[in-house]
Order: sequence, then structure tokens, then C-alpha cells
Amino acid sequence: MSAPPRPRCRRPSSASPASIRSRSASSGKAAGGNQADTSCILTLGTGQPAADTSLTFNGAPNVALSGCTIRSNTSLKCNGHSTGALASIAAGTATGCSNPQSGAAVVPDIYAELAVNITKQCSAWPGVTWVPGTVPPSPKVVTLMKPTHTEHHVCGDLTLSGSGDLTGGGADTVIVIENGRLILDGNASIQTSRVAFVLTGDNTKPSEIEFPNGNGHAASLTLSPPTGVNNPWRGVSVYQDPALTFQVDADWGPGATLNAEGLVYLPKADLKIHGNPSSNNPICTKLVLNSFTSSGSVNLNQTAQGCENLGVKQWKGPGARITG
Repeated sequence: MSAPPRPRCRRPSSASPASIRSRSASSGKAAGGNQADTSCILTLGTGQPAADTSLTFNGAPNVALSGCTIRSNTSLKCNGHSTGALASIAAGTATGCSNPQSGAAVVPDIYAELAVNITKQCSAWPGVTWVPGTVPPSPKVVTLMKPTHTEHHVCGDLTLSGSGDLTGGGADTVIVIENGRLILDGNASIQTSRVAFVLTGDNTKPSEIEFPNGNGHAASLTLSPPTGVNNPWRGVSVYQDPALTFQVDADWGPGATLNAEGLVYLPKADLKIHGNPSSNNPICTKLVLNSFTSSGSVNLNQTAQGCENLGVKQWKGPGARITG
């Protein structure tokens, strides 16, 4: 059953080009329309008919997709650039993109079940600014020690400010943002190692990822996910609770840079990029969104072995479950 219409929060878009990239190149055979999902970008198009376009590239000046496909559970379209993906696979129609395959199987959302691992600790939501090197104190951040990781619960908006490695990367860490946004402060340059951001809440407050917008405003976020074999968040860099529908969309302008390794899961979000969101990953990048529109540069890479090593799960195809 499709989800009911949800409120939208839109920002003015910029004419500047955007970029999503991942460094490692690989070779491989394109997945057939009904075969395993090996996409760098997967759009779910929840509740939309197959004829609707949920994955669009608009004249991007620099698109390089190496070792992976792009895939839509509705339709996809490339206007002015074919992307160079191994295959462009759609349950509806694939138009203008490299190696188009229409009428493919719908890819099930195998990541939604991770939500059972989300717990909530906050009773008020004042929000907090986090500068690399220092975990904010309670009650703005509630810290729990789990068997497989350290878990910090941020009560309200989390604003990342300054520059450097957020937690030091010595052990797996999960940062749960309850009833709040993940906000990059102006000129922030944040790196993470073995960290997952999990956004959850009760749909009374916005839960989007927000970069500075407008000319002259910039920030960068470089993500690397948890690696513990028994950690349920292994391979996940960003996870937006699939129950969230209120103000989850994002419109990233010319100063936004996202370098993401692992899974970035925003299942109800419509993401538009106009700036410089990039995904610099030598082994595996997986973006799962409701819809994706790019007016700039995208450079992603993926290898089957890389995703397996990182713990990023993939759908094997009809009659199968997952890989990774």
C-alpha cells in the first residue's frame, strides 16, 4: 500500500553544477534487467506508477559511473549525458542513458528491516553543535555502550562544525539523531571513520540532511561506515528511518560536498543536487533514495568484492535474498 502524501520542504535550486564521485574504477558485466542489483544509485519511487521518472540526469558536465549500474523502480531519464553506467535499468522505461534496459524487476527494499535496531532515548530535543574531538555532554547527547558499538543519541538537530575526524575512528560508533536534522555548518569539513548516522523520530520535526546553500557557502562531509562483523550497522554510513516522511527531502547547492563510502539510505527523500555533492569511495558506494535529480557531476565506483568487504548488502535478484 502506498504511503500517504507527505509535506515537502523545498529550497531554491542553484544553477551551479553538482558532483557525486567515487574514485575506484572496475570492469564487469552489466546486470540484466531481472538480475541482481549492482547499482550505485537506486531510486525506489515509492507509490509512484512505473511511468513516473524517479531518476534523472540533466546535462551533467561530468558523469562517470564505473563498475556499477543505475536503477529505478519506476522510470529513468538522461538529458544530455548518458552517464557511462554499465547498465541503466528501469522497471518502467530507461531513456537517453547508457545501455538502457526497460521493464525490469522491481528491487525490494532490503534495507528497511534495519530499522528494528533503532532505539530512542530522548524526551526533549534541544539540539547540539558537535565539533570534532569532543562528544557533547548529556542531556543533549545520551551515550550508550552496545555489545558491538558505542551509540550516541542526539536529542534534536545535530550541527557539525569545524574540521577534522568527528570521533577519532578507533571503534564502531552509531550517532542516532532523534527528531532532528543533520546540518553542516558553514565551512565545516568533517570526516568520519567507522561511523553510522541514523535519523529517526515521530514525524513532528524535519529530518533532512542540510548543507549550506547559496553562492559562497560551502561544507564537506566525508563518511566511512562501521566495519564490525556483528554490528547490524556494518557498511551503513547514513540511514534515514523509513517511517520518516516529514521534511526529509534535500536540495544541495553549489557548496555541498558529500564523500560517502558504504550505504546512504534515504528511502523517502527526493534529493536534488546542484552543487558539489561527491562520493569518493575506492570500493563501494550505494545511494538508495525515493528520487534523485542531478544537474551536475556524478562519479561513483563499485565492485562486488568491495561491497562484500565493506559489508554493503545487495539484492541478488528474483528468488534470492541479499549479498554482502
